[in-house]
Amino acid sequence: MTRKLLLGLALVCGAVALPVTAMADHGERDWHGGYRHHDDHGRGSFHIDIGSIIGGPVYEPQAVQVWVEPVYQTVVQRVWVADVTQTVIDRVWIPEHYEWRNVATGDPWHPTVRQQVLVRGYYEDRPRVVVVTPGHYEDRPAQQLVAAGHWEMRYQEVPQSQLGFSFGFGR
Repeated sequence: MTRKLLLGLALVCGAVALPVTAMADHGERDWHGGYRHHDDHGRGSFHIDIGSIIGGPVYEPQAVQVWVEPVYQTVVQRVWVADVTQTVIDRVWIPEHYEWRNVATGDPWHPTVRQQVLVRGYYEDRPRVVVVTPGHYEDRPAQQLVAAGHWEMRYQEVPQSQLGFSFGFGR
């Protein structure tokens, strides 16, 4: 739809421009390759500018601000990993046995007496440490910043519009 509209507009402009270019005794070419007619004989002037639609595209350098991504490097670090241990509690039967204890006598001059006493059997919890995984070295990758991200100005050739049209009346 847009292409047909532009083509129709170009044809109409061309039809209007042909008579003007035929009387081009005071005319000059503009930088688009179009024709600009001016008449300075004391009366108003009429001009039509038609841009060039024939030939290759016209390029213009343009500064563009571009985000440059940060650059990272993977670095492998050798790290010591300590033992992984677990405390295990063993329940152990202690059989009855004799042991020396201080026994209260009730005498204010000799409040305790050391005696051999029979201790009945009982269970006792005995903790012990078990190594689940022994200590070892481990390689751990880490990201290290080489260059930070930043904005950068870059110049690139940008095609200009190939179709231009203007007209006016004036002195």
